[in-house]
Formats: sequence, structure tokens, C-alpha cells
Amino acid sequence: MDWNMEYINPLVFWLVIQLFGLIGLPIAFTLFKNLPDRGYPFAKSLGLLLSGYVLWLGGSFGLLHNHTGGTLLAMLVVSCFGLIWYHQHANANLWHWLRDNKSYILTVETIFIVTFLVWTFYKAHNPQIETAGGEKWMEIAFINSSLISQSFPPQDPWLSGFGISYYYFGYVLMAMLIRLSGIVSTTAFNLLIPTLFGLTLISAFSIVANLVAVYQRESHPQPFQFENKGPGMRSLMPGLLGALFVGIMGNLHGLLEVFYSRAWFSAGFWEWLDIRDLNTPPTKVGAWIPERFYWWWRGSRVLTDYNLAGHEQEVIDEMPFFSFLQMF
Repeated sequence: MDWNMEYINPLVFWLVIQLFGLIGLPIAFTLFKNLPDRGYPFAKSLGLLLSGYVLWLGGSFGLLHNHTGGTLLAMLVVSCFGLIWYHQHANANLWHWLRDNKSYILTVETIFIVTFLVWTFYKAHNPQIETAGGEKWMEIAFINSSLISQSFPPQDPWLSGFGISYYYFGYVLMAMLIRLSGIVSTTAFNLLIPTLFGLTLISAFSIVANLVAVYQRESHPQPFQFENKGPGMRSLMPGLLGALFVGIMGNLHGLLEVFYSRAWFSAGFWEWLDIRDLNTPPTKVGAWIPERFYWWWRGSRVLTDYNLAGHEQEVIDEMPFFSFLQMF
């Protein structure tokens, strides 16, 4: 069969992410040993974060080269540390916990892969690396610099001979995923936000599910507490709502734009609302879909502040989904 690489690339990228999850699992299981889910949903982020930190630290002090070999060595260091720490500090058996909580693990992995694939599908229909009020040109420049620089800080893509004068650690982490996947950076670029989207949702899911599980156990204590008992089924729905509210829900700006376009409510209402571009009365009834240029951008700037002189100052208040929708 002639496999289309456009369909294989997301699978390869997902497998690389799962590899970091395996690296981070013993550490998460031990670090979050007091949580019902033992930090399982944080394993992917933790494995990537710690491996990237070792690579960055080694690359900054000249101990590691920023290439595939250095990346694999950094991952090996984190793996060995995790296994040693697990054997010294874990208060339960990891394999037994995984066996006894298959349903919870399947839920977490389903949330991640569904989110990853759905947002990859979205990015496949919006793959252009261009700026539309965002920072895609800068993002791809920093990622490419993090891929080709042998040490840290990465070389400034605009000022030859100088290091990037910007916070760049996140780009190092993303470059690690791209490097290990073997996918060209301009293609892998559109797999990065689906990755961050999925990691955000499972992390929010875990926090809420753990809070609910702990509350339920303290409210209804059982005569026997089993060390391998993870969050129960009653904590899954609150966890899903937590993921929804943190990763997907935003503010009401989009709805207000529709109201404004339809010329609803009084002039006093819009003046009281005091959102730039919406703080004057609408002059005519428009379409159901707002037609004002870049109307959606205002959703990340709905708050307005004023200095002591009474002059307006813009406040950036992006919700997570705004970044998932616009960046990268």
C-alpha cells in the first residue's frame, strides 16, 4: 500500500509524544503519589519538560550538543533518574496501578488522541505559515533556530552572531518533538498546537477529577482504602467539564459581536459595556455573522484599563482557546 505521508505524520508525532509519556510516567507516579490518579495525565508533559531541561542545561554549559544524539542522551538521563527515584520513593506498584485503572487510563488517552486528531484536522485546513495578527513567522523562525543551533541560546534568526534575546525554552521543547519525529519543520509546525491543546485538556481533566475524587472519599470514607484505587467514574464527568472550561470555553465576546451586528440593546448598554469597538451604539442592522475586519481579535482584548490621567490602556486577556486557534 502506498501510504500518504500526510496521514502517517500525525501518527509518528503521536508516538513520539507517547515516548515522552513513558519517560515521565515513573516520575509522575512518584511525584504525585498522593493524588488518586498518581499524576498519570501529567506524564507526557513532565517527560518532555524534564528532557528539554536537561538538554537545555547541557547545551548551555557545553556538556551536550543540541542534536538528535544530545536529545536522546537527555531523555536517557531523565529515564534513569525516574526509575531510580521510583524505586526509592514510590509507595505503590506502578504496574499494578496501571492494571487496576485501565478505564481511567483509556479515558485520558482518548481525550488526548481525539483532541490531537481533531485539531490536526483543523490545522490541515489552515496550514499556512502567515501572520494574521498572530506570530507565526516569528514562531517558525525560532523553532528552526532551535533545531539547527548546536548550543544555547539558539542563534538569533535576524541578527547573525547573536543569541535569541527572548524566552525560547518552549521552542526548544517543540524542536525536540520535531527532531525525533523526523518530520520537516514546516509540516510539524502544524502538529504543535494540537499537541499543546491535548496536553492542556488532559491536565485540566486530571486536576478536576482528582479534586472531586478526594472530596468524595473524604465525604464518604470507606472501611478499606485500596492503594491502587484511582478516580472513580463519578469524577470523570466533572473532569471533562474542567477540560472544557479551561481549554475550550472563552468569554462572551463572540455572542456580543452578534448582538452588536444585529443592533440589539440600547446605546447605554454598549457604553456601559465599555469594550473597544463595541462601546458606541450600532448604526445599522447587519448580518448574523459579524463583518467587521478582524472582529474576532477583540475577544483577546475585552478588558479596558485607564491610567491616572484617564487615558485608555489596552489589556491583553487571551483565553487558552484563543491561542490554540490563532498561534502556530
